[in-house]
Amino acid sequence: MPAADKGANQPNVFFDPKSTESALPHFSSGERDDLIQRRGLEALLSHWSQSGAHNPLSSLYDGPMVEADWVHVLAFDARPWPDFPARQTVWADGGNWRLGHWLNGRAGLVPVARIVSDIAGQCEVSALDVEALDDLVSGYVLAQAGTGRDALAPLVNLLGLSVIEGPQGLVVRSAGRFDGSFQIHDRQAGDAGDFQVHYPAAEDQSRDTRLYHLDDSADYAPAVASARQAVGASGVDIISAPVLADPSLAQRWAEQHFARQRSSGGSVIITLPPSALALMPGDKVGFAGQDYRIEALQGGTERQAHLVPWQAETPRLAGSEAGTATGPLMPPARPVLLLLNRHPDGLLAAVHGRPWSAPVELAVSTDGAVFEARGQCDQRAIMGELLTDLAPGPVGYWDEAGSLEVCVYEGRLESRARRDVFAGKNRLAIEQAGGEWEVMDFARAELVAEQCYRLSGLLRGQAGSVAAGAKVGARLVLLDGALATLSLAAHETGIDLSVRAWPAASSVQNAAIEPVVSRRRGARCHAPVHLRLSRSADEVRARWIRCTRIGGDHWGVEDVPLGEAEELYEVRVSRSQGEVLRQRVTTPAWQSDVSTLTALAGGAGTVLTIHVAQISRDSGAGLSARADITL
Repeated sequence: MPAADKGANQPNVFFDPKSTESALPHFSSGERDDLIQRRGLEALLSHWSQSGAHNPLSSLYDGPMVEADWVHVLAFDARPWPDFPARQTVWADGGNWRLGHWLNGRAGLVPVARIVSDIAGQCEVSALDVEALDDLVSGYVLAQAGTGRDALAPLVNLLGLSVIEGPQGLVVRSAGRFDGSFQIHDRQAGDAGDFQVHYPAAEDQSRDTRLYHLDDSADYAPAVASARQAVGASGVDIISAPVLADPSLAQRWAEQHFARQRSSGGSVIITLPPSALALMPGDKVGFAGQDYRIEALQGGTERQAHLVPWQAETPRLAGSEAGTATGPLMPPARPVLLLLNRHPDGLLAAVHGRPWSAPVELAVSTDGAVFEARGQCDQRAIMGELLTDLAPGPVGYWDEAGSLEVCVYEGRLESRARRDVFAGKNRLAIEQAGGEWEVMDFARAELVAEQCYRLSGLLRGQAGSVAAGAKVGARLVLLDGALATLSLAAHETGIDLSVRAWPAASSVQNAAIEPVVSRRRGARCHAPVHLRLSRSADEVRARWIRCTRIGGDHWGVEDVPLGEAEELYEVRVSRSQGEVLRQRVTTPAWQSDVSTLTALAGGAGTVLTIHVAQISRDSGAGLSARADITL
C-alpha cells in the first residue's frame, strides 16, 4: 500500500522516477499520505480476518482460505530508520521511501483519534465520535496527572481541532473537516442589528507564533518552531505542546496556527435563522459572499454564532521526515557549574549544558553584586555521578581488586594504556564531604548501560588528594582540557566569592551562580610518604620522604624539586585527649626524649600519634602523614 494521496485507489503501483513502471495511484495529487496507507492496511486486514463467502473455511484443513495471522505486509525494511532513507549516499532507493510502501518510520505513528479516545476513556467519557479526526503525530507525552481537558487542550489548540458537544455525545474532528456548507443569506440575518463585524487593530494581533515541542530527530530534546510577520503586529502567541515532531513538521504546524490566528480578523457575530439549528462549531457557513467557520455558539432556539474567516486546512496525514537533526532552535540552557579548589592560582571551573552553547562566560564577585570577567569556557565538561559507594582506598599502587560504577551525563569514557594513565589521560575528580575532591586515575572503562561505566585499574589519591571515599550520588568530573582556570588575586583567598557562568549567546539572567571559598588547594603541600617511627630507651625518632607537587615526574634526577621557598616541616604529637606537642624542623627527620613525651602524655603505655606536614610560605601547612607509637 503506497503512502501517497489516494493510495488505496491502486495499492499495487509504486512511484520510482528511475523506473519505466513508475506510477501514482488514480487521481492522486502526489502528496505524501501516511494515513491512507494505514487505513488501507486496516481495511485489508479487517476484511481477511473475518470468515464468510469471501474467505471460506477449507474442507481439507481447519482454517480459512486466507489466515490473517499469517499475513505479511510489504514492506518493513531491515535497514534501520532513520538511516534508511536518510543516507542516500549508501542506499540509492532512499528517495522512493517518501511515497513508497515502507512501514519504517510510519508504523509507529499515532492517530490523534486514538490519543483522544484513550484520554476520554480514562475520564469515563463513552459517548465519543472521532470518525472525522484524521491527524497523525509521532507521539504525545503526558508527564503528570491532570484533567482530560488539560491533557487534550495543547493538542486541540495546536491542530485547530473542533470539539463539539452534540446530541449523541462529544464530537472531535480535524480542522477543515465539514459536511457541506450552509449559506446564510442577508435576508435571513434580519436587521443590521442582528450581526456585527469586528476588525481587531493590527497591533492587537499576534506577530509571532512560537511552538515549543519535543524534537524526535534530536533525542527528544526541547525545541521551538516559529512563524512570524515582520511588521504590523506586536503580540506573541506561545503554544507549549508535549508533542513529538521533527523541525519541518513543527514549522508547518506553527505556520498553520499562525495563519489560523491571523484569519480571525474580520470576525462576525450573527444571529442564526431557525433553519440553521443543525449547525455545530467547526461547521463551514457562507455569509455575504464569504466563507466562515463557526468558532462558538451561544443560546437555545435563537442562537448567536461567532464566525471567523474560513481557513482552508488539511489534516497532517504524514509523520516526520527522515534526515539529519539540525539541533533544537531554542535558547541556550542554563549551565551546570562545578568549582574545584584544585589549582595553585585559583579555581578550576567545569561547565556542562544541554544543549551546549559555547563559549560560556565566567565572572567572579566578592560582594555578589558586581562581577568581574575572568575568562571563558569553550568545551563542555564530562560530568556525572557515582552509582556505587567509593570506599577509602589504597594509595601509591594500582588497585586491581576494587572497581567503581559511574554514569556520565554526556560524552564517553574509555580504557587507556597504563603509561597514558600515568600521564593523566584518565583522571577523575570525585567530590567528598566538606568540599574536598579526590583525584583518581583509572585504566579500564567498561560500558555496562547507556552512559554508565564500570571503572577498574584504579590509582587513588592522586595529585596530593586524600582517598577518603565518597557516597552514591557524589558528583564527578573528568579532568581534561575542557576545564577552565579562574585566576584569583591573593586577597581573594579565604573569603566568600560568587562565580557566575552564562552562555555568551544568552543574557546574564540565564546564568548559573555558585558560592565558593578559595582555599588554593592546588598550592597545598602534599603529605610526606614512608613515615617511619623508631624508639630506643631514651628517644623516639621519625623519618619520612618529602613528596613534591611540582616537577616530580622526572626519572633522571637524584631528588625531586623542593617546590617551595624553603624546606620546612611541622611535627605534631597528639593523644586521644588532644595535641600535646608541636615543633618545626628543616630536615625530613625529628626526634624527642622519651621522658619528655611520657610527661606530656601523662604516663607510660600511652598511644601517641605523630603527624608530619610540609609547610609552604604561600599556603601554610599541607596534608599530613601520620603514624602511632606506644610509649
